[in-house]
Amino acid sequence: MTLSSEQLTRIVEAASISRVAREWTHPLYRYPASMSPHIARAIITELSNPGDTILDPFCGGGTTAVEALAQGRRVICSDLNTLACFVTESKAVPLSRDQLAFVQDWVDSITYPVRSYIRVKPAPLVTSDGASYVPRSCGLLLAIRDSIETLGDGKVQRLARLIVLRTGQVCFDCRQRALNPRVLLKAFRSVAHEAIGKMSEYSIQAERSGAHLQGRQAVQVIHTDAENLDVVAGGRLKDVSLVLTSPPYPGMHVLYHRWQFHGRKEVALPYQLLGVRDGASESHYTLGSRLEQKNTTYFRRVNRIFSMLNTRLERGTRIVQLIAFSRPQSQLRRYLDAMRCAGLAGIGLTDTESAISRMVPNRKWYIRTAARSPTRREYILIHESTGRSEG
Repeated sequence: MTLSSEQLTRIVEAASISRVAREWTHPLYRYPASMSPHIARAIITELSNPGDTILDPFCGGGTTAVEALAQGRRVICSDLNTLACFVTESKAVPLSRDQLAFVQDWVDSITYPVRSYIRVKPAPLVTSDGASYVPRSCGLLLAIRDSIETLGDGKVQRLARLIVLRTGQVCFDCRQRALNPRVLLKAFRSVAHEAIGKMSEYSIQAERSGAHLQGRQAVQVIHTDAENLDVVAGGRLKDVSLVLTSPPYPGMHVLYHRWQFHGRKEVALPYQLLGVRDGASESHYTLGSRLEQKNTTYFRRVNRIFSMLNTRLERGTRIVQLIAFSRPQSQLRRYLDAMRCAGLAGIGLTDTESAISRMVPNRKWYIRTAARSPTRREYILIHESTGRSEG
């Protein structure tokens, strides 16, 4: 089944939008290589109906989840990264007016007079090269995080933690040195003001569009490797009407699990702020090492994942992927071959000549190729499930 010319036109128009999306809760955490909300919105609107269930097996920063719920769809999301699961659930689960009032009361309670900064205990910040820094701003941020334990409601705590996480990202990620505590506290208040306002707008939109979502959980976030999603999700995959996802990119250096500090040195501060452990390497989250010759592990695993989905989804389910490559000329063809071997059927937009692509604005990652030149072209690939594997 091909797309109509009207559907194709709307998706292409969405792909041409270069402005950063500020709607709903999208700005509340900048996840690396996030999907464009404009494209997600167009695809969900054009290829699904209100009340349908959308699946995103690589949910990342939660773009699919937020847009699905805002358009009156249910969503099942999964990711191997605990950080991604937290961000997705925090952005996508609406809060009531009373819950947002509790968050505002907590923000108002965070008062640190100038003279009290000197009493904030410095906290160590260890970089990937083993160097240790002890900025007072890090200690202040951890003190704010600890105050969240006084909030009883789980949803309220989750948004408060997201505010702390985003504050840390603003103040530490891609910074040469830590900001002083006074600046951090100012950033915290600014982030909190935006988070409460955006969540309020999003929650109102979700309530307006959610007439078809009564009686069943609208947002499900599963912490699992995509290869095991069928085991964890069970029969829920049969309810899926559309798959919309952005898998890891082969051969690219994308830090899904670390921030960069003091000259691009990696720090695990996001997990420290959330109070969860993470000792995995970059390749753990990217389906294989970017340095592996020909990225064989990556293509083998991505084939297994979509082979599994092909046999678990109802026949004819649309599968839309947004993906970029470090070497598009060779890797795009290999990726399409992996989808064909998984049994998926292209519907006219899955070859090197006709695939929809766009230049992604403001994308920050580092890509190692033979020529050491970065690429920002992202492809939109559309397939359908057939229920069989071609091997």
